[in-house]
Amino acid sequence: MGPAVPELRRDQPLNPLTLLVPRWPNSVAYNTTAPDEATGQYNAVFGPSGTAPYWPKNLNYDEFLAQDVGISVIHLLSGTAWPHYMHQGNLKEYAPGRSLATDWVRALLDTYSGYSTLPLNTLNWNSLGLYVDARTRYEGDKGSVVAVFDRKLNTVQVQRSGAASRFVFLSGAAASATQKTEVYAGRRMAQFTVGSAGTTVPVTPR
Repeated sequence: MGPAVPELRRDQPLNPLTLLVPRWPNSVAYNTTAPDEATGQYNAVFGPSGTAPYWPKNLNYDEFLAQDVGISVIHLLSGTAWPHYMHQGNLKEYAPGRSLATDWVRALLDTYSGYSTLPLNTLNWNSLGLYVDARTRYEGDKGSVVAVFDRKLNTVQVQRSGAASRFVFLSGAAASATQKTEVYAGRRMAQFTVGSAGTTVPVTPR
């Protein structure tokens, strides 16, 4: 995943303490384990004689991968933290060291590297849930926060509106040992809680 952007927050309707994290699908069918199966299943839907014809000819495996990861690269470049998913059968090796899943991931990373040098982070489910929770709360709160940079003092004065405490993410800020920080693409970002009186954050301009 890349840097987070605004996302729609979804809590489980029957248990609001459970955060739902959406996943991006792809076109590698759940019941395929080899290239001919994957392309056959895809062409049966989107080929010229398919149930939902789109392409003027049946795609070969390389063409199938190229068009599918092209869509997924757009997901990555959007900055969303939502993961992509595949199916257990896609992990079966059809040749030594080769599977539909590994082929797809390699093609995705090769295509992505042609557009961006920003790193992609892979989080486990618990870490991903905490990350999405924090970032979606931030995106929902930031409209109630105003930040002003003081060039003379190298500080950012952050004020909030509303009764609830807000928090912001700032890059280049001097964070204490108790504050949450993360490093992405060589930049350290810190999370600051903004109380009713606001907060002043020391920063180091680039």
